[in-house]
Amino acid sequence: MPLIAVTVLHASAFQVTLLTAANWLPWLLIGLPVGAWVDRLRRRPVMMTAQAVSLLLVLSIPVAIWTGTLSLGDLLAVALLRGFAQVFFQTSWNAYLPGLLQPADRAEGNAKLQGSASAAQISGIGAGGLITQFAGAGGAMLVDAVTFVVSLLSLGGIRHREPLRAPAAGRRALAKEVGEGLRLVASDPWFRSFTLNGATANLFLTAYQSLIVVFLIRDVGIPTGRSAPWWP
Repeated sequence: MPLIAVTVLHASAFQVTLLTAANWLPWLLIGLPVGAWVDRLRRRPVMMTAQAVSLLLVLSIPVAIWTGTLSLGDLLAVALLRGFAQVFFQTSWNAYLPGLLQPADRAEGNAKLQGSASAAQISGIGAGGLITQFAGAGGAMLVDAVTFVVSLLSLGGIRHREPLRAPAAGRRALAKEVGEGLRLVASDPWFRSFTLNGATANLFLTAYQSLIVVFLIRDVGIPTGRSAPWWP
């Protein structure tokens, strides 16, 4: 989306950074309550709903390019709403694995899950660049939409069904559960170190990612490929 903002909408550097901020803002707004809320729900339906929403949002971008109606406000809205959907997905994804596997298999399962995620991140960057060169940024968004279809089909193929969560009468207040989680992170030296490390790394990584597209295109002069999908 930053590439579309730069090449199609000729957005300024500040406007491009707003896209990154909109994508991460939901984690600050609802990250904590969603973590507690997901524990009360079946994770698989939450993940499927989040991926379906992301699919529709991603598809809206190439459609808007095709019809000539795309605006910066559209990109910001998609980034923000997709960010909300991904908060639900990522939170549910991390909590879903323990319910699928026996305790003895969880270490191996988690290693495979994290390994596949890392492989996708590494290969996805290169593949995304090649796809964008040949199909344009809008065409790359279409390919991105296909990945959400694959995700939905994969989740739908999981035969395991989670048990119902505890009834509302037996639950504690959501704010109390969030407070307990925060106190645990603050009091445990390992959790506290992981949290501070992650927050610091994300701060500088996000700042870098917000500007890299603008720098490479406008200052370095790297070719951007097609600026629109392959259809006429």
